[in-house]
Amino acid sequence: ESFVVPYLKERGIKKIDYMVMTHADYDHAGGLMAVIKEFWIGSLWEPGNRHTGGWYQKILSTVKKRKIGYYNPEKGDVIDLKTPGAQCKVLFGKLPDKYKIDKFGDKPSMIIKLDYGKTSFLFTGDAEYEQEMEMVRKYGDKLKSTIYKAGHHGSASSSNWAFMDKVSPKAAVISCGRKNSYGHPHKEVLADFKKRKITVYRTDL
Repeated sequence: ESFVVPYLKERGIKKIDYMVMTHADYDHAGGLMAVIKEFWIGSLWEPGNRHTGGWYQKILSTVKKRKIGYYNPEKGDVIDLKTPGAQCKVLFGKLPDKYKIDKFGDKPSMIIKLDYGKTSFLFTGDAEYEQEMEMVRKYGDKLKSTIYKAGHHGSASSSNWAFMDKVSPKAAVISCGRKNSYGHPHKEVLADFKKRKITVYRTDL
């Protein structure tokens, strides 16, 4: 409401063709209602991991009321960007039952890879070790990306060495709050990024 909406409006953006909710945790989904209220939304893509939070229920009811397209994409689905040289592929989408809710009430995130010409972006939500290793097994070298949105706010439970060997980004973006109580980003992750000569951009700085 305070940052994303003004940012988009300043750039003359009036509609959003695809809105991706990686998962329904409040720190990832809590601000979506402000965006939905202010812009025309073509469709909402999310993994369908039901969440008890009121914000999640409100988003779903508003999407239905406004007849916004709603999809729980599966692994391999492609978002049609209608732009030559651009492809947005779902690497992790609707989840099989084998994925259990963890101690924080989470399930794995929806993960997408955006390729545009010679530049690529990997958006990982709160992906952690199990999910990362499944992607290593499934995609291998195809994970290589120019820009990597660091999993789980730079937590040491994410960005494991085998996964990073495959992603091998030039830059990493870490989304985390200033002086947050979780200590994100963790020093182990920053040290590994430095060793790999990955340029780091942090929202807290």
